[in-house]
Amino acid sequence: MRRTLASVLFILLTLAAIIPPMSAQQVDKKLPWSVRMTQSEMIRWPESWQLDFQPKLKWDYCHGLELGAMLDVYDTYGDKKIRDYAIAYADTMVHADGTITAYKLTDYSLDRINSGKILFRIYEQTKDPKYKKALDLLYSQFEGQPRNDDGGFWHKKIYPHQMWLDGLYMGAPAILTTRKTDFTVMRVMLVAPNVGRIRSRGSRSTAGDVLWGGMPWRW
Repeated sequence: MRRTLASVLFILLTLAAIIPPMSAQQVDKKLPWSVRMTQSEMIRWPESWQLDFQPKLKWDYCHGLELGAMLDVYDTYGDKKIRDYAIAYADTMVHADGTITAYKLTDYSLDRINSGKILFRIYEQTKDPKYKKALDLLYSQFEGQPRNDDGGFWHKKIYPHQMWLDGLYMGAPAILTTRKTDFTVMRVMLVAPNVGRIRSRGSRSTAGDVLWGGMPWRW
């Protein structure tokens, strides 16, 4: 019993340490849902790097996904606080020479590309050259990204021969925005005809595996 209580106490203390206390600030219920959701996240996580329950700085696809959506809300409804919140993450993570905290190019992970898509808009708005340097760094990842026998990108170096459908929305927009369409067209043509044929988790294909949200597919 004592061990159980000690374990529960440890978990509660750990959660209290990593989850910031909820502010008494309230979201205006008359605002559009997208604005309310954005504001609630900004209240819950005062620093944008804290999004997705992060206890420390991380260059993560979730930040790219959520902050990209927040910038869409800003483009639609305004409110400079939303824009500044997104820029704060980029400013924290990207250094003057274009290097990025917690980013390792040789991991060859398309998840890390997704984080960088917000830099296109932030660079356009701020004209800060460090964001252009960071985008060049991220694009250079595609030059060494491992591929399967058909030429499709592996989702990560640690997932040999696996092409994830998630990778289409993570990597393709980044390539298209730089007007480098050859990789993107090839990738879509490789993936699109082969969705729907499930493979067993124990098998491997040198031609390539397609995964949707972690579910493997093979042709």
